[in-house]
Amino acid sequence: AEPVAADSKVAAYRKWLHENGAQNLDSVEITEFPEMGYGLKAKIDIDAKKAAADGIVSVPSKLWIGVADTINHPVLQPIFADRSLSSKVGFIDLILALRIMYEKVKEGEASFWAPWLEMLPAEFNSTVFWSDHDLSLIEGTNLYDTTKSHRGQIKQDYDDLFHKLFKKFPAVFHKRVYTLKLFEWALGAVWSHRIDTFADGAKHSYLVPLIDLFNHSHSSKLEYKFNGDVATVAGDQSIKAGDQIFVNYNKPNDSLLHLYGFAVDNNPLDQVEIYARMDPKATMYEHKMNLLKQAGISKPNGPYSLRAADLVKDFPMQVLGAIRIQNGTMLDLANYKLAFVRDKFLSLENELQSVRALHDGLTKMLSYIKFDHKEDLQKFISCLKPEERQKLPHNEYYALLLRLSDRKILMRALYHLSTHDAALAKMLQFLQGKMQEAEQKSAQ
Repeated sequence: AEPVAADSKVAAYRKWLHENGAQNLDSVEITEFPEMGYGLKAKIDIDAKKAAADGIVSVPSKLWIGVADTINHPVLQPIFADRSLSSKVGFIDLILALRIMYEKVKEGEASFWAPWLEMLPAEFNSTVFWSDHDLSLIEGTNLYDTTKSHRGQIKQDYDDLFHKLFKKFPAVFHKRVYTLKLFEWALGAVWSHRIDTFADGAKHSYLVPLIDLFNHSHSSKLEYKFNGDVATVAGDQSIKAGDQIFVNYNKPNDSLLHLYGFAVDNNPLDQVEIYARMDPKATMYEHKMNLLKQAGISKPNGPYSLRAADLVKDFPMQVLGAIRIQNGTMLDLANYKLAFVRDKFLSLENELQSVRALHDGLTKMLSYIKFDHKEDLQKFISCLKPEERQKLPHNEYYALLLRLSDRKILMRALYHLSTHDAALAKMLQFLQGKMQEAEQKSAQ
């Protein structure tokens, strides 16, 4: 389809939403915001009680695109029923991406979702799509490794899946149209627009027009609500006419960057993930794995999250406890429940070994971030001035926030470990002194 002018595109979109049952459209305005793209602005004052009870806007299920209806789509159903393809299309993101590609390419303007598709950005800013230069700015972070791995996985998924689709379903999928570039675009759309909800003990994922226009703020009290066949955004928050309306995505910066392509300063959910893989040939491997699972750790080899909020006073016990068990001897593990109790430990030797292993690992992670910390701090301070912030390219600023956050978490964790290690060293020195005194008395 030919590109549509912004004003007419938005008008057509609003018309489509109204005709298909979206509610409270008169209370919001679809507006393009700097750096954020399209979002929603309040046209009237919205009372907190009304926002909590009725929601800001509501969208009926006939406008959603979901996993179940995609799998049962009359044209696409044979693909999902094909056993040779089941391992290729069993992931939520792939299922929804395939649906978006089909609606955009096969049906074009005839698609029921054409007005929504027209509103989607032409490109997305997930780190997966960053230039090599921009990606190098986050080298040494968890997200750098995740992004590199994800890039390769996308190419492999495309080659594996579409090679078969082109052969088995040529009437639907044509190589000239279903390109890798379109696949990447569809994935970007899914990552940045997918909304998850939990019902009946299971997760359900949808693409919900209009609801997906709310931009993010950690200070927002608004959240997604699904009530039967209606999706809305609601919460106990008043909004003034003319203000942008935000929802809280509840994600750390590495996830915001990976999925949506932005980061925010002072994100309270920021974290660094660490792995503590135990050698399957290690002594008592199976026993230790079972103990960790009994302690509620579903993935004993990690990742373990070091969250900024959990490092305010001390090192998180779940991480230290897991390392204690991994390093435990048979005698240590007789009291394995103490592994997760603060101010207790399995043995002094085990504690020293565990603390120092963590310290060495985190020190190495910190060394992987190559950018100078002082220069990063100075650059961040200068960015507190709006005019200086505008001079810095968006991705450079987001990378700066991520580096500073990761460093802050790792340095705070190392501080707690160093303090603990120093106390253990004093205890060890005291005990060794007592042993020497006992030996001297015995010799006399």
